[in-house]
Amino acid sequence: MNDAMSPLLRNSGRIVNVSIEAGAMSMKYCSQDLETKFLNPNLTGTKLEELFAPLFKATEEGNDPKMAGFDHIKSPSLEDFYLLYYCASKLGVNILTRLKVRDWDKKYSTKNATISAVCPGFCATDLNSKAQGARSPKLGADSILHGVYTENLENEQFWRDGSRLPLKSEE
Repeated sequence: MNDAMSPLLRNSGRIVNVSIEAGAMSMKYCSQDLETKFLNPNLTGTKLEELFAPLFKATEEGNDPKMAGFDHIKSPSLEDFYLLYYCASKLGVNILTRLKVRDWDKKYSTKNATISAVCPGFCATDLNSKAQGARSPKLGADSILHGVYTENLENEQFWRDGSRLPLKSEE
């Protein structure tokens, strides 16, 4: 879709990918080898797909990713392996955001296009039965709109509530 919209976006458009901080936490729990591959400045979309292939296969077959050989992302707090899939997918979104910036710069010689990822936070929605303690959907939307409307937003970054987040969480 980004490529289809490129004539409209390449000179001054915005691409805002929605992610979550758990993607950054997933990077923290990757093996050193996998983290190095994810952060490699020469990483391509094809190579990223190869790195995630064991997870895709486990998902299709309904298997625990560790049984499928995808044990790179480990967290004692992520007991539910479906949550592991979700967090890993958001890690993929964060990495793809970085890759897309490089791809667009090469492919379209972008001038003022900005590509970023934004975390709306854990919002009380119908999906989570309006979980207690979750933030309001309006606050989550405001975080996303920061990525849409903020002038001179730094490209290739991950944001929440107007603050830059690291690709790899230290928490």
